[in-house]
Amino acid sequence: MTWLTAKNSAAWVDWITEHDWNVFGTIKFAPNRNHVHPDQARRSWSKFWNKCDRLTYGQTGNRIERAVFEHYGANGDDAHSHFLAKLPVDPKFGCVAMNALWRSMFTHAAPPSMNEITPIICTGAAANYGLREEWKLDSDTLNLKLSHLSQPGTLASLEARQRLLAAAQPHWLADAHKSLPKHIAAAEERYKRRHG
Repeated sequence: MTWLTAKNSAAWVDWITEHDWNVFGTIKFAPNRNHVHPDQARRSWSKFWNKCDRLTYGQTGNRIERAVFEHYGANGDDAHSHFLAKLPVDPKFGCVAMNALWRSMFTHAAPPSMNEITPIICTGAAANYGLREEWKLDSDTLNLKLSHLSQPGTLASLEARQRLLAAAQPHWLADAHKSLPKHIAAAEERYKRRHG
């Protein structure tokens, strides 16, 4: 990494960590569908975020505050997305609902046990992780079309919880709920291992 790249990287992390994120997530495609074309992956991620926005805020036009990174792996055959989000609902509930919704929306999406959506442990570490392919592969991974920085004071409607629950299939909700403690434990263990 050159000095200029390192300086830009630090600026990206500083900018991202200025926001009050409460969730970090990774959503993947099913193992037998790992080689998803980037256009199809972007369409799926876009539909997912639009659905999350509508379920959270109704038809108000408000959006969940988020920074979305698209990754394809070193060989370009492992499409997945990382995101930092500020959910206006209880973060643990939001993690479960979003994980189940992702799988409920697409047959080519990975099941909840293979995704990882958890409350934030460390914003800086999450930002570095989301940006890692930006630095390693010298590619633009922050997707500005999928990312959204909302206006202050935007609140979710009271019905958001019910809409999120109703949109996900019950068996994927159960799987996501069961997977959340494992994902939190794995994320905490990784954080401890990397940051002592």
